[in-house]
Amino acid sequence: MTDQELTAAVARQSGVSEDEARDGLSATLEAFGARLAGGSVDELAGRLPPDAADALRRGRTPEPEQGSLTDIAERVGSAAGGDATAGANLVQASLRAVADAVGDRDLLDRIRAQLPSDLQRLLLPADEGDTSAVQTGA
Repeated sequence: MTDQELTAAVARQSGVSEDEARDGLSATLEAFGARLAGGSVDELAGRLPPDAADALRRGRTPEPEQGSLTDIAERVGSAAGGDATAGANLVQASLRAVADAVGDRDLLDRIRAQLPSDLQRLLLPADEGDTSAVQTGA
């Protein structure tokens, strides 16, 4: 999958423009990278197209940060020019598109194991799991 195809998938799933989808995907991956152990960042980045992989690596921190969907949604919403609700929509679309792009169930399971439950349920292919709108508590 190319960066353009990944962005188009986010736009399609979230109902936003491709520019908003690109900004939301980048912000989501940066925030997501901060929540994963370094080896997982590298492994996941190796399965993503170049721009997406770079965004994920930019978020890397020495120790994984704690945080919830609400934290990420606020960050993503701000980066994409919206609020936390718009951010949550972009996070959901971005993580589902990433799961579709990666396609490796074992890798996705190992990454989900590092996340809080509200983020675990979003890192699933689009045809699996709950696809209803997410709630951030914001």
